[in-house]
Amino acid sequence: MSSILEKFEICDKIPKIQRQEIKLFHVFDDTQGYNILFVTNDNLVYGLGANTYGSLGLGHNREVEEPEIIDILSYRNIRQFINGFAFVLALTGDHMVYGWGHNDWGQLGREPTNDYYTPHRITIKSKQIVQLSCGTSHSLALTVDGEVYGWGRNTWGEIGVDDNICEGIFGSVRVEIPHYHKIMSVYSNNNTSFAITCEGFVYSWGRNDSHQLGHNIPDNYFKPHIIENLYNVQTMCTSTVNTFFLTNNGLLYFCGKYTNEDNVGFAFSPSNIRFYKETFEELGTIGSSSGFGTVVKVKRRYADDIFVVKIIEFKESNYEYMYKIFRELRCLVKIPSEYVVQYYNSWFEHKFLYIQLEYCSHTLKNIIALKGPEFARQQPGEPMKAIEYFISCEIFKELLECVQYLHDLNEGVVLRDLRSDNILIAENGRNGRYIKLSNFGCAIDDDDYDSERIYGSQDFGSLADSGQGGGGSHSVHTNKADIYSVGVIAQELFDMDIHDPNPLQKYLSHELIDNFAKLFKVFVSMMVDVSGQTSTCAQVIGQYYDWSIDKDLPQSCVGRESYDLIAIDMDNTLVKYNLKSTLPLIHSLIQKSLVHNYGYSHEIIEDFCPKYCQKGLVIDKRRGNVLKLNSEFGIMSVRHGFQELSSRSTREVYGGDDVVRDLRTIPDVLCLGTINTTESEGFDYAVLKSYFTSPAAQVFSKCVEVLDITDDNNVSDDNNLRNRYAKIWRDIHSSTCLMYGSGLKHRSGGWNPELMDTPDRYLRKTSDRVIQLLKMWRQSGKHVILITSSDADHTKLLMNYAFGGYHQWIRCFDYVLTFARKPTFFTSDRPFLAIDSGGNTTGEVAVNDLKCGQIYSEGNWRALKALVAKKCSKADPMCLYIGDSFTDDCIVPNKYVDCHTIGVVEELDEDIRQELDPNYWQSFLKDSDNNTTLWYHLLKRHTKLLVPDMDSLANYCQP
Repeated sequence: MSSILEKFEICDKIPKIQRQEIKLFHVFDDTQGYNILFVTNDNLVYGLGANTYGSLGLGHNREVEEPEIIDILSYRNIRQFINGFAFVLALTGDHMVYGWGHNDWGQLGREPTNDYYTPHRITIKSKQIVQLSCGTSHSLALTVDGEVYGWGRNTWGEIGVDDNICEGIFGSVRVEIPHYHKIMSVYSNNNTSFAITCEGFVYSWGRNDSHQLGHNIPDNYFKPHIIENLYNVQTMCTSTVNTFFLTNNGLLYFCGKYTNEDNVGFAFSPSNIRFYKETFEELGTIGSSSGFGTVVKVKRRYADDIFVVKIIEFKESNYEYMYKIFRELRCLVKIPSEYVVQYYNSWFEHKFLYIQLEYCSHTLKNIIALKGPEFARQQPGEPMKAIEYFISCEIFKELLECVQYLHDLNEGVVLRDLRSDNILIAENGRNGRYIKLSNFGCAIDDDDYDSERIYGSQDFGSLADSGQGGGGSHSVHTNKADIYSVGVIAQELFDMDIHDPNPLQKYLSHELIDNFAKLFKVFVSMMVDVSGQTSTCAQVIGQYYDWSIDKDLPQSCVGRESYDLIAIDMDNTLVKYNLKSTLPLIHSLIQKSLVHNYGYSHEIIEDFCPKYCQKGLVIDKRRGNVLKLNSEFGIMSVRHGFQELSSRSTREVYGGDDVVRDLRTIPDVLCLGTINTTESEGFDYAVLKSYFTSPAAQVFSKCVEVLDITDDNNVSDDNNLRNRYAKIWRDIHSSTCLMYGSGLKHRSGGWNPELMDTPDRYLRKTSDRVIQLLKMWRQSGKHVILITSSDADHTKLLMNYAFGGYHQWIRCFDYVLTFARKPTFFTSDRPFLAIDSGGNTTGEVAVNDLKCGQIYSEGNWRALKALVAKKCSKADPMCLYIGDSFTDDCIVPNKYVDCHTIGVVEELDEDIRQELDPNYWQSFLKDSDNNTTLWYHLLKRHTKLLVPDMDSLANYCQP
């Protein structure tokens, strides 16, 4: 941040020590000079500069020569500043808008009687705002639900409301963009306005005398119009007379006024109007519908790439029809291609919408028809053998995961028309997945809806009577409809009919009778019963290890074949800790750091209690709460301090759409972190990713309790109290980093010195069976690599103790990579660094120069995989990662780099569960009602196998 600030001369007036604390700043000019607004790490807001029209919000319009605090904005967690001509808007962390400065056209959302020198809140129809943009004298606001509001000058139509209103609009009004679009971002400049939809299309309105709006007629546009032939837009910028658009695939488009050596010209349209015919050659029609377009198989000209293009007539006057189109398109754009048919592109051309998609040549219906004969089942009535059953289990699991993922989205997607013939099979799987969903409820017309055709049962209408809808035939379109459909498809897949009087007859003397009996119960649970209660996909996946035979695979999958690269974590994977000793030590070190380094009262000191300690808990930094989430991102339990909130209080605090949206983003934010707790600027939640930071939950709860008791109502407002809670977590987080950062060379306190002095108190020896497993893998030609985020000194200390000496463990690995900084090891391109005998880095090492049996620092997965590919002469070697961190070792490697994973979950061991006292937070895996937790659900989605420890894996692989 400081290097960026140096580019602005006005920042020289900010004291250097204060510059280092700035987390957000905004520089702008007015008629008299430059101004800067900035926010520090403790959420104080300052202003400095010319201050014409009172644009710094300090209560006056005098020039400010040194930073002054803006009291009204401080402690409000400001996320965005944006300015027009001498007026400024600010967006807070609570989605509120404040405005101040020049107000001659009502650009501050109030009558233009005078300028406003202090910030005042702008109320926008009780909506929560996520983005702001300003023109010269008008303002736009984007709401959390994708609506756009505007206020201020409307001379050229820049508010986008009505051509009868050509003056100022002094209160917020909704911009009339069709409801079937959800807006992703808004932009404005001078007298123009733009909105980018979630699908990548652009609407524009306002002044168009230089064609800067991208429309051919050089006139004012008082209402939003879509820019034809422009698509896949990610972001844009606009000036007074021209506009640039950047697409997701890196192309830059232009419209507006331009000059060259000969003349001045105008670009009317930003794109090619014959893109389809010039890009693709049609190979044939796959299908068509009178109500919803034609699907064509195409080949890219001058290449061999095959795609599917869906061509749909654009009927803007038919609102319901357009709503269906853009709902499907939004689903395609936002859903990762590992779950659905891959979306590539979409564009408008001559009043038609074109959607380019992945081509899949097979459907699940084809596979079901071929599967029996391929596995020597000549007749449908013959029982399955183990291999066919296993493959069917994997298909069923992938299908459940795809449907559950769609249901878990913020705008949950109900497929409605799910059948085996619109479930596709990818030719090239991603992350080991091949099942693709291809329909989002828009491929059929409501007028032609036929529940028997879709669900294969006359009985499905009972769902409409189960309280899930408002009655009528269309109320069946709920999550339960999809679950029912998956159940019907699964019966086809396993050749079982639950309505058969004796569905298990052919398996009575079969080796798989127990598996089919459990599967039968699963199918029954997915059907709608009298009370309307069905299992969710997550609940069925949660029983995976009951009905599948995946647990019999490790020997063949991990033993002597399949994988070319096996990477293993160290802490709590290869080297086990004695949690009874380790957790109290961590708890004590964090407490001491808060008292000695951050001035906390000794009142926070208390003995460690294991019942408060569990990995996967979520810290709500600004509310002072600790949460536990279920597989559907709902709240299982929440505590403020040590006090559990009632169900009613929980709904009041966490029932808002913005809170639900934030909770759903936790896994993605967490996967970007680099340490044991996620810390993302502006994000209100942190997650305890492992047992090494789980004692922080007890420390946080105690500090919150002490703060609440000693506050004595001295806090000026709720926002100030929230910032004090957030500071507690920030100090705990810093203390944790300091604790693990104390090296072996510095023996004054910290984590490493304690381990070095008494390792037998905290560590357990690695068994001979695990050591033999590592040697067996290497002897069978696999590349075995130790990858740990611990530094080299710590790694040697632990491994020497656990394996009984340096030479006993170093020979078990091809390479040892320390300080890997997972999870970004898997997504970054950091270089490999050599290490000398003293543990110091000595410079970069090319990946091809890595030497067997050596210890290195940092590095990255992409280069490591390429090295193994070269050594084993395979373009895409099969990779496996084994570790205990649910994000760093399981979710990220599987989700981002196509790596299979095995998760080490201590809680699968009954003794460990009891040792951690599950009665307070209940189990890390499930609650007392058998509801799966979020992290256990994600672990099962992203791992091939879960084991309590490496010894269990060794037992699988070496029976």
